[in-house]
Amino acid sequence: MGDNADNIKGAEKVGPKTAAALINQFGNLENVINNADKIAKPSIKASVLQCSDRLRINYQLIKLDDKSLPTFDLDELAYIDDGVRTRDVLKGIGLS
Repeated sequence: MGDNADNIKGAEKVGPKTAAALINQFGNLENVINNADKIAKPSIKASVLQCSDRLRINYQLIKLDDKSLPTFDLDELAYIDDGVRTRDVLKGIGLS
């Protein structure tokens, strides 16, 4: 369906509901494209077929890389209450 906020154009006539229905029906984007001939609505079928290359490129651009490891140890994210209050921080930087 694309993402207007990130200027990623999707397939025409495919909004959130249609995209969700297609993914539910076919499982993933590649299956949607490969099975476009099975899409019941002719305008949606034509749009998916016409935009298939763009959809594949967009998917590669926006998918999360699940092979990258974090550059930090997860233990570094543990919350430590050092007793500093928001009021103290604001006062320290001259905003209170």
